[in-house]
Amino acid sequence: MMQDGLPGYEIKRVTKDVLKDLIPLYKVTFGKRYSIKYLQQKFNTAGFGSEYIGYIAYAGNKAVAFYTVFPCIMEYRGHLLLSAQSGDTMTHPDHRGKGLFLCLAQKTYELARIEGIKLVFGFPNSNSYNGFVKKLLWKHEENLVLYKIGINSLPLASVGAKHDTFRLIYNFYLKCILLFYKKVNTSISFNQNEEAIHIKYDTNYFTYKCYGNNFMLNISGVNIWLKIDGSLFIGDIEQKQGEDIESIIRQLKRFAFLIGCRQIIFSFTKETYWATHLSKHLTQKEGFPVAYYDMDSGLPLNKLEFSFSALDTF
Repeated sequence: MMQDGLPGYEIKRVTKDVLKDLIPLYKVTFGKRYSIKYLQQKFNTAGFGSEYIGYIAYAGNKAVAFYTVFPCIMEYRGHLLLSAQSGDTMTHPDHRGKGLFLCLAQKTYELARIEGIKLVFGFPNSNSYNGFVKKLLWKHEENLVLYKIGINSLPLASVGAKHDTFRLIYNFYLKCILLFYKKVNTSISFNQNEEAIHIKYDTNYFTYKCYGNNFMLNISGVNIWLKIDGSLFIGDIEQKQGEDIESIIRQLKRFAFLIGCRQIIFSFTKETYWATHLSKHLTQKEGFPVAYYDMDSGLPLNKLEFSFSALDTF
């Protein structure tokens, strides 16, 4: 049953004007202080046909809970579908257990339907999994697979991610290292499987994802989408006939060593091109759940495919 609100709380739709109210809530729930510029970029999904799909719960004039989905375009056999990724679920510790998550999620899904969104997907962590699967009745049929490579390097990237003063020095050092690598135009294609349901990679999507401070390099002759945030996260890798996987891994290890990342992390849906190939060289572990809420997509959702780049934190 739809909940219009809860006693003692005021529910407002998220807009550009109230993003600033979320900054303290991010800090207390995630331990991170995001800038207003970062939030404006992350919520700027108008290019996909819909934006600001979410609600904030206020206690007095203080934001205490939040739920949102980030619109994007999914593609299947050339058919385009307005979808959205669930992200940034937050409830202040003093206001948990009062039904705010369920209330805000239900209102968000009602708004999503009005906006024409047909599918909501996400990668819930251990804290939010029960809420999505048991309360919101999301379907969870598989997990991403995860690959990690340890690097014997100085922890420059992790220190730079945690300390503001050192971050400036590290960013300068990183720019110097990147002078020796070829940056890639973001209009490239990653040759997605046409028989799978996947996020549509195009210039619009790559431009939007820049909020995460990720970029692309050509390493060992292959275009690789990556992000440095303490560790080296691999968002996706171009599928190129005749690529030398051992050389790609070797060159990524060298790059990680130079930039001071002590870990390289890959994550893909099971049985995808790169999951299959990496499994021949690296130990496979279980990653985040792949879950979804179908709003009349009409698609065979057992064919969903994702890489690390799909996560809203990338």
